[in-house]
Amino acid sequence: MFECNNLTMKYKVRGAEVTALDSVDLKINEGEMVSVIGPSGSGKSTLLLILGGMLSPTGGDIKFEDKNLYNYSPDYRAKIRGKNMGFVFQTFNLIPYLSAVENVMLPLYLNNSDNRMHLNRATRALERVELGHRLDHKPNELSIGQQQRVALARMMVTEPRIILADEPTGSLDPETGGHILNFLESLNEEGKTVVMVTHDPDAAKRAHRQLRIVDGKMVEDNDHLN
Repeated sequence: MFECNNLTMKYKVRGAEVTALDSVDLKINEGEMVSVIGPSGSGKSTLLLILGGMLSPTGGDIKFEDKNLYNYSPDYRAKIRGKNMGFVFQTFNLIPYLSAVENVMLPLYLNNSDNRMHLNRATRALERVELGHRLDHKPNELSIGQQQRVALARMMVTEPRIILADEPTGSLDPETGGHILNFLESLNEEGKTVVMVTHDPDAAKRAHRQLRIVDGKMVEDNDHLN
């Protein structure tokens, strides 16, 4: 599904060059659940953004389904994301003046289905994360854990094949975070590919593989189920 070869990402910060990723080689197969761990600033989130087609690397290449992702225009990469990928972030990015169901409906406005179909799909997604009774509640009327579940429903409503999650439990208490991980595992069991960045070793162990990045270098690739 994904194949990275000699992947490098460098930034200029106040005139100094910073290497976020340093010659990373990596393969992620369809249907895997992979965690990416490492200290803050090690390049984990940068890798996730590159996998999602949102950040052009400065060196190497990344293939998605055997095609170089960054040979495509930004607009076409956006179409690839919309068709195949869903994103979960530590910050939920909910629109404060919209209800839960309206927030979940947002990605659906990018296609040509009608509003009734949008509402039905968004409602089903919220019911799946056990928020069917909170459709009309705005984010400030929901707990932090409920807001994260709204974000999960918004990600799920487009039925993506790939889930890219950046610290999805980072702002949650252990019990609520455990529920989010259970949900990601259930999606993976349905055949979806999950790539999860986390600083939590216990969360990382829930994945099939653990990738460790330190100072931009891939230092470990551990398939702990084999």
